[in-house]
Amino acid sequence: MSRAAGNIVTKEHVLPLWLMPYLGDPAQGGVTHTIRQGVRGPVLREWTTDTLDLAAKKVCRECNNGWMNDLENLAKPHLIPLLEGNRRVLDAPTQRILAAWAVKTALALGLANAGAKAIDVEHYRALTTLKRRPPPKTHVWLSAYRGWRHAFHHQSTLTLTDSKGSVDGYASTVSVTRPIFHVAGHSHAHEVDIVKGGIWPFAAVQIWPVLGLAHWPTRMIVDDDQLLSMATTWKTRDFVG
Repeated sequence: MSRAAGNIVTKEHVLPLWLMPYLGDPAQGGVTHTIRQGVRGPVLREWTTDTLDLAAKKVCRECNNGWMNDLENLAKPHLIPLLEGNRRVLDAPTQRILAAWAVKTALALGLANAGAKAIDVEHYRALTTLKRRPPPKTHVWLSAYRGWRHAFHHQSTLTLTDSKGSVDGYASTVSVTRPIFHVAGHSHAHEVDIVKGGIWPFAAVQIWPVLGLAHWPTRMIVDDDQLLSMATTWKTRDFVG
């Protein structure tokens, strides 16, 4: 994901085409893409195609065909059991790859979503450098979903404020059939512990930074109303200086 001068920009599908068998049968009417204002707001755009048709057009060819493709291939065998709803115990290397994939997907969706506030370019540069692990100051959680949506995405802006001022971060919730990934990142000078409060610890297991083995599905399976609420509910503990 580079915006450096001289790089050839190409088209990156924000959700890979290999996901199609899990997202519906094109013979039954194709794939309907809906973009709303907010999670329950008016429909801004809706279209149907015979395959996935949401792409970020600001990705350089070298990244698209290089480390991004490599990361996709690494994540695929770990994603498929989740898409099929199989119980999994995820070790640290698996969590790292899934978390990196979730960050890549969230940042690509940020490029594809013209209505959302742009994510700081430093997050893209950091992931381009690290490639197979999330950037510093990034948190990722994994949840389980049961509902009618084949895929869902919502991006929020996080504002982190202390005595020295405010810094914007971002939060992105991405569901693909059964797994839900929650990604949050910031550029604050200090470490910030971003957490899920209320009932959400029962519905989300942190996979980055890795805390130990992660069991999926989570104790609480998220439905449609809870998915919308989780996508817009974020909090932080006190900054760690």
